[in-house]
This record gives sequence, structure tokens and C-alpha cells, in this order.
Amino acid sequence: MPDKNAGFPYVITISRQLGSGGAFLGRQLASQLGIVYADREILERAAEVLQVQADEIEPQDERAPSLMESMLQSFTFAVPEANYAPPLRVPSYEELKQAETAVIAEIASVHNAVIVGRGGFYLLKGHPRHLSVFLHAATEFRQRRVQEVYSLPPQQALHTIHESDYARSRYLRDLTGRSWTDTTQYDISLCTSSLGLMLAERILFELVKTRFRGCGKNGVCTA
Repeated sequence: MPDKNAGFPYVITISRQLGSGGAFLGRQLASQLGIVYADREILERAAEVLQVQADEIEPQDERAPSLMESMLQSFTFAVPEANYAPPLRVPSYEELKQAETAVIAEIASVHNAVIVGRGGFYLLKGHPRHLSVFLHAATEFRQRRVQEVYSLPPQQALHTIHESDYARSRYLRDLTGRSWTDTTQYDISLCTSSLGLMLAERILFELVKTRFRGCGKNGVCTA
């Protein structure tokens, strides 16, 4: 049966635990398919929209502010008459979230793409040609990868993982109202420590070809 949505770009979103290989697999998949890969590029394009440098807003990327942080930010910018000259204004968490949402929507409306993180699985749930992926792995596997990729000692790698899990969990709870690790939100969930990255890559590539029939190296799909 012909695919009635065949004229739309197709998009694969990857939500991932730090150290599970999300960025690596995303790049590999995009390269094999010959399509757009978007991860930090989303932050950089959002920074352009907000007219700031990416490193100014990177601390807020995929990180919902705590209640105290929200209160302090509100107080800082709500009292212009105070005898204090604040630094140049950094966009708020909500402004960054809106900018990144717009960038993700634009990419998915124009390009065949792999989009990593930032709640793409939720933001694009109404997209007619969307495959959502969740990647997770055992802590030991993640710790080894974080040590290797970021050249960190073991304890710092483990601390970085815990911080990332906490931040992404809060961010996605704020965005979706659901637990980040609730796999019923995704089309497929893979444990990369059990499968290995090579097998996980093959599974995803074959799944994309099956889901979007006829996807070739140039990223073009035919029904």
C-alpha cells in the first residue's frame, strides 16, 4: 500500500542516557543514510535566534532550573531600579526551550534527519514520519565510555553520569509530565551495553529502512 505521507521528510529522534552511545549511533546512522545530523547544532542555531553565544546558554541546555534558580532569575531581572548593574542578559530557560523547539520543528519539516536529545521524541510526536528511539545502558558501560570520550578519571565520570541523569530527568519531566525512562513513550528502546554498539547500529539501520521503505544512502525514501 502506498505511504500517504511519503512526501514528508522522515526523522529519527534519539533520547539517551549519557554514555549509552547516543551521539555515536546518531552520527553513524545519519552517515549511513546520508541525512542531517542535529545535536549541538540545535543549541548553536537557537543561540543565533536568541542573539547570544552558544556557550552562554549551554549550561541551561537540557536542564530545567530548580525553583530557587527560577526565583533568583526572576528577581534579578524584575528589579531594574535596584542599585546594581546586572550582566548582559542571558536568555531564560523558557526562551531557550522555545528557541530549540522551533529549530527542531524547522529541521523536521525540511530535512530527513537524526535529532539527538532535547525532548525531540515528544516535540515531534505528531510528525507523520517519525521514529523515536531510547538508548540506555548499564552504569559500568556508561562509566567506561564517559571516561574514554571525555578523558575523565573513574569517579568524576560516575559523578558526571549522575548529574546528567538528574538534569535530563528533571528537564524531560518538566517538558512531558512523564518519567524520562518510561519506554512506552518511544517506538523502540535498546540497551547498548547488552547489544553492543555495532549490533545496536545495525538494528536501527534496518528498522529505519523497514519503517521508511526504500531509504537509501542519499536519504531518499520511496513508498
